[in-house]
Amino acid sequence: MGFSFICRSRDSFSIGIEPGLIVNQTDGKFLGSFRLEKFASQIRIDPAGWIFCGEKSRGTEALSSEFRKIEQTLSIARYAPDGKSAVRIGPFPADPIIMKAIGEGMVSMSSPAAPQTGWGIDPAGRLWVGFNGSYELGVFDPDGKPLFKFGREFKPVKNKALDKLTIQNRKMTSLPEFLPAFVPDFFFDEKGNAWFRMYRNEDEKGEPYYYDVFSPEGVYLRQIVAPVRIYQVRNGKMYAIGETEDGFKTLKCYQFQN
Repeated sequence: MGFSFICRSRDSFSIGIEPGLIVNQTDGKFLGSFRLEKFASQIRIDPAGWIFCGEKSRGTEALSSEFRKIEQTLSIARYAPDGKSAVRIGPFPADPIIMKAIGEGMVSMSSPAAPQTGWGIDPAGRLWVGFNGSYELGVFDPDGKPLFKFGREFKPVKNKALDKLTIQNRKMTSLPEFLPAFVPDFFFDEKGNAWFRMYRNEDEKGEPYYYDVFSPEGVYLRQIVAPVRIYQVRNGKMYAIGETEDGFKTLKCYQFQN
């Protein structure tokens, strides 16, 4: 049975194949476990120890002789380390599942560029939820109470991937005509500023990456242009993952330039 691990301080939280959460110390000592009501696609821990899990629910299906479309919503469940005090925040729009019949089976035609909701926990323990189809974001306290909302206008980028599809497949695919505003997997620096990587066409190799940066109060600060994809920002430095000519991954550090 495989597990993925998220570590915080002296404890680690791991999710298994069944909808349950196992709590271990970093030395492997078992501390406890509890069941989840649904499978969790993402798990994050806030500074106070609350466990947040992203849960997707399937809605109605649009069927045809060849295609199947399943709408989804995202809810974020918050648990105490012992599994109690569960609170659910949402639902929010999620990416649809698009399937195409091939022989006796089905293949996925879903797109990661379909408009969807991203979420994250800032250093103050607040939940940020953002829908990238319209660049709208909301900030909640750990109990799910709305604190404030904000957004930003953006210039949509035409999705070049549609040019490779037939007219029939364009009607059923989840590929949007225009790319969403930002990639749903955003992050925070040590000051609590939120960094949103703007969408671009994947075939645009060599093009820079653009990041919109917002203050902890949701105030737009600036846009950062970087030659590589940034994964974290700490102490005024940007950290990225590069690759050598032999295919080995390397950690690279960049400093800001005014």
